Amino acid sequence: MSDVVATLLCYCVFVSAVVCAFLVFLSFCFFFQAEDGIRDAQESRGLGDVYKRQLEDLSPLRALTDLISLDVAGNQLTNIDPLLDLPALGSVNLSLNRLDTDANSAAWNVITNLQARGVTVDYDPQYDAPAPPLITSQPASVVAYLGDNVSFHVEASGSPNYWWLKNGANLCDTERIGGTRDDTLYLDNVQASDTASYRVRIWDEYGVTNSRTVTLRVITQVAFADPRLEQVLRGRSRMARHAPDGAGAPVARRTALGGLPSGFAHPMSGGF
Repeated sequence: MSDVVATLLCYCVFVSAVVCAFLVFLSFCFFFQAEDGIRDAQESRGLGDVYKRQLEDLSPLRALTDLISLDVAGNQLTNIDPLLDLPALGSVNLSLNRLDTDANSAAWNVITNLQARGVTVDYDPQYDAPAPPLITSQPASVVAYLGDNVSFHVEASGSPNYWWLKNGANLCDTERIGGTRDDTLYLDNVQASDTASYRVRIWDEYGVTNSRTVTLRVITQVAFADPRLEQVLRGRSRMARHAPDGAGAPVARRTALGGLPSGFAHPMSGGF
């Protein structure tokens, strides 16, 4: 008698485990839909909408080899490779995710493979595929005199992270250098050693982009035949540094490289 009871108990435990697993599967498939039944993530409300925004990984599904139908519409999926490991899958709803459905994309390769197996795949429409920050305003090169204060500025879409680089190496804030992790890099009291190429790396959760490379050129020494002309030259440099991008830079560059008025000597610079 005790053996029969033990067998019945084991059977009950087994059945309970199967039922629990089935309930977990149902919650995975259907709880991500909003409580009001609306599948449009832009109009959904309630706790279900919160969970929909969190679903980004289908890897746990690989264990459900007998899965027949799946509805994961309105989430944040970008990778659907695990669906290829579900041999019993008959239909799947992938609409309103962030899949790249271009002909050469990994997601499209999965979709076409599933369709070739006879799986019904609903994938249209999709939200815009994730993209790295877009630079809307590039930094500009600067020509400066020894001891000047200069800055480089960049503008990008969204709220990304920034990190400025000098000659390809990450910069860190110092007493003279600030904003190395911001959209504006400041260099105070520039020295000959600051002459270099600069760019900024910009990134967020969707990717990384880099600004164009610009230069800082520091004039360390200029000899003047007429002291009165020194004021004229420095005045032109100040105008170039404060003019809009491209408006005054050519004048400053010609001045620095030797297009000097009569009475000037060429700049002598170890840092230019």
